Amino acid sequence: MSDFKSSIPGVSMSGTTPTEPPTIMVLGLPKVGKSTLAASLIGWPEPGMMPLVLAYDSTGPDSCAALGYPVPALKVRDQAGATWMDKSRAALGNIEAAVRSGESAPFGSLVVDCASTLIERLHEDAARLNKNPDPRSTYGIILEQSKEILSRIHDLGLPVIWLAWLRESYIEESGEGPNKKRRQVLGGPLITGNFRARLAGTVHMITVLDKINVGPNAEGADAMGYRRVLHTRTWNGIEAGGRYNLPEPFPAHLGLVLDAVMQRGQFMPQAVVEAAGASV
Repeated sequence: MSDFKSSIPGVSMSGTTPTEPPTIMVLGLPKVGKSTLAASLIGWPEPGMMPLVLAYDSTGPDSCAALGYPVPALKVRDQAGATWMDKSRAALGNIEAAVRSGESAPFGSLVVDCASTLIERLHEDAARLNKNPDPRSTYGIILEQSKEILSRIHDLGLPVIWLAWLRESYIEESGEGPNKKRRQVLGGPLITGNFRARLAGTVHMITVLDKINVGPNAEGADAMGYRRVLHTRTWNGIEAGGRYNLPEPFPAHLGLVLDAVMQRGQFMPQAVVEAAGASV
């Protein structure tokens, strides 16, 4: 099969190594440590390189600094513009200009913190500015805005980590009396509107951040005795997984995740983050 040849220009054999920078989603409950995972990309993919955090939650990157591992952050709130969409365009324009000029070299990856807050911010503006009496029109506006943001982030050519809040599984009921039915709806990203499905369908992998009580003296445990892991397959009623077959569970270390997906060999991190509970 390796000797296969085609007369059609551009045809090649499929493989397991990504042909474009991977996009990973990390779901997690509040205060589980999602934002601190950005620090696990310090020194990835090469020593001296850093992640860039596009912060819709302005306090998210500060949690990395609180652990002693500050990361560069572009806080959308502080960008020029009257609305969150204006501010998003200004932030993305600055990143795009740096990529085009070659001045983005210190940044090996982009972390969006977080998709749930992004959509909340867009909803705030749409609810205030939309004069259409039909409330459904708000969702159309937000979907178009979020699609633009998603497309521009994807086109940067960097590996992207989308953080998002977790919506846990629930039981949905329909019908009445003897026709009443119940079904379990799997958990997923807690994002309002149609952008939830669009983002989930765009990313290459969905993972779920979990913390396990292993005791304060256990390897990889934080000061409270918790070890963080990433679930890479559907777990506890929450839909996870994707294009790549990663071990389940996986260390809560984004540098290791990207190396495993990109088949680069083991990443030697510059920072082992206590809150991430990564054992490397």
